[in-house]
Amino acid sequence: AEFAFSSGTFFHWRGSFQPQLIIPWWGNDRPDEDQPDPSLSINAVDIPENQVGAVIGNLSALSLQAGETVNYADLSISGDHADWFEITSNGELKLKDDIALDYENTISLELTIYGYTSEGNLLSTLTFFSILDINEAPSFALSNYWIEDQNSGGIVGLINVTDEDEFDSNSITISGYD
Repeated sequence: AEFAFSSGTFFHWRGSFQPQLIIPWWGNDRPDEDQPDPSLSINAVDIPENQVGAVIGNLSALSLQAGETVNYADLSISGDHADWFEITSNGELKLKDDIALDYENTISLELTIYGYTSEGNLLSTLTFFSILDINEAPSFALSNYWIEDQNSGGIVGLINVTDEDEFDSNSITISGYD
């Protein structure tokens, strides 16, 4: 893109109008015009569920000019549940200390991470994350733990199985002395 900025017309002190000064800008003020614009990269796209405060991955600034730096703690996060995440000063994208993801509630996230370099150049990345389903152990509850003596063939109680993982099937084995 090509832009031009104008200083406008101005009145000369001798009583005449002077023509405006046009200042062209060609859209690339980087010292090395062959160098690509700066960008961000993250080394992860999967987030395991049930890990409170988990580190998701490390951010890297790419295509910086000589001497140009990025203060990772100043970067911003937007997108799905952006308030669940934070960026450390050394560039780690992580869940906040009291947050864990649950695959059964959220299977994917889209985040944009953006900010400016020390030279004022915008850098950003749009990343899609998948939440990894961890197989949680089911819990079992028996409605009654006692049976009357000499009650042959009597029903002890109902077994209630709670399983957080959708589509799991469970089998129950009874073992022990009796």
